[in-house]
Amino acid sequence: EPSYQLPSSVENAQNYILEEIASNDDVRTAVMGFDPVASNEAYNLINEIVDTNLPTGYAYTIGICVESACSSNATAIAESTSIYTAEAMIGSDGAVDTTPRIVRIWMWRK
Repeated sequence: EPSYQLPSSVENAQNYILEEIASNDDVRTAVMGFDPVASNEAYNLINEIVDTNLPTGYAYTIGICVESACSSNATAIAESTSIYTAEAMIGSDGAVDTTPRIVRIWMWRK
């Protein structure tokens, strides 16, 4: 029988990762300058944070949403397993486009 409870290791990791993204000026600037068409450094910066804080035995993918369009880093999400998602709204200090972005993280057991 499937369990729909969010594992605490995943919840803690997702919360920490999103907090790191929101508080890191370089990452926030890259996310705010994100262009879904162009190759972008935002994914590389976020991947560095996630890779060092990902719970053992889990895989992930990330997405950066601009308005209603959401682009992911194209990692295939596992089928037939529970997928845990979290998101954070990232804002600007007004130096670049002030439209907020949403960063999403999907995690699942490998």
